[in-house]
Amino acid sequence: MFVDTVLFVAFPYAAVTLFIAVTLYRYFTDRFSYSSFSSQFLENRALFWGSVPWHYGILIILLAHVVASLFPSRWAELVADPARLYTLEVAGLVLALAALLGLVLLTLRRLFTSRIQVVTSVMDWVLLAALLAQVALGFWVALFFRWGSDWFLFTAAPWLESLVKFSPETAFVTSLPWVVKLHMLGGFVILAIFPFTRLVHVVTVPITYDGQHPGTVDTRVSNDPMISQLTWQQVFRLRSGVPWIEIETSLIWWAYSRRLRLAFPSTTSLDRGVYEIPYGVLERDRYECDTTKFGNAGGDWPVLHWAGVQAPDHTFAVFNRGT
Repeated sequence: MFVDTVLFVAFPYAAVTLFIAVTLYRYFTDRFSYSSFSSQFLENRALFWGSVPWHYGILIILLAHVVASLFPSRWAELVADPARLYTLEVAGLVLALAALLGLVLLTLRRLFTSRIQVVTSVMDWVLLAALLAQVALGFWVALFFRWGSDWFLFTAAPWLESLVKFSPETAFVTSLPWVVKLHMLGGFVILAIFPFTRLVHVVTVPITYDGQHPGTVDTRVSNDPMISQLTWQQVFRLRSGVPWIEIETSLIWWAYSRRLRLAFPSTTSLDRGVYEIPYGVLERDRYECDTTKFGNAGGDWPVLHWAGVQAPDHTFAVFNRGT
């Protein structure tokens, strides 16, 4: 009885409290961290084949769970007809399998793509593990505990309603198989870790963005004793009707005996670039850094105002308008 109270009463309330409190705190103290931190520019092919089935599958399944919880009487009328019940069961199983396969592919993508491993945090792995476990359990329940569209109305739905009314009734769920109970608790586990992960981007809507005005992030860094102050600002511009994105980086810094190096990741596989020189341009191979030689350029080619690469399907260029 005590364990049931902890798992099915105390834990759900703690998870919801953590979700609300930390989400609001993060929004008001570190609003620019509300981002999906997309890695599409690092790898796109596997992302497409994993992201599409994952998002379509999980969103439709979540929508069905929400509708059944909010409108149980209407849902009961829907599943009262055997044909509709069979259709929902098969559709749910297919969507769960699609979501699971998509998530597995996205996980493998992060495991075996070195460029994505670098930008993957510990919380990303925790989130992926929680989502994989939850979706796998959901698929297991759909496959081996049939007619969940029906018995959900007499177990999970009234239990959730009792929690909302602050009159928890654990009797609705304590007699269920352990796999089903783990799946129910898994939802609250994800809710608890939600505000600590990149998932927070799903609760934001860019209502002030019209596609033409740039968003601006201003960040100040001062961690090199040879740099008294470094201020940098990046402006990302998406212009209507223009098939490119502009990234303007402005820097103000005070230092000596220091070079400033900016990295712009791209998906290009080309090893040759075009560099502006006085009165012309040169095409050069990629310059590899040789740290064993004194006075080595450190992997840089000299250039005046611009450099870039051009592939059959895309172009990437950097322009320097500073002094």
